Amino acid sequence: MSKKSNGFIPVVPGSAVKAYHRNGNGEGFCVITFDSVVTGDLFPMVAVVFKEPGRVAVFNRRSLGAGVIEFGFNSWKGDDFEPELRAFIGKWD
Repeated sequence: MSKKSNGFIPVVPGSAVKAYHRNGNGEGFCVITFDSVVTGDLFPMVAVVFKEPGRVAVFNRRSLGAGVIEFGFNSWKGDDFEPELRAFIGKWD
């Protein structure tokens, strides 16, 4: 579904919002909502980003709202978004 642009898919500037979650005794993570433009179409997205590199899940929010969670129908490569999402997160506390 996704198409790379310069090695990653861009996040629309000013669209990202993040929140850190402690996850009880487990590993904490950041949830980021953002918009992305892929092949000219705007997609409202949500990402779950764990501290360890390579651990990023990305979903289309419209599809999630409609209950679509199946692989291949709401599948986005986290590594396409990872550089920009990690830059947005900045330092992990």
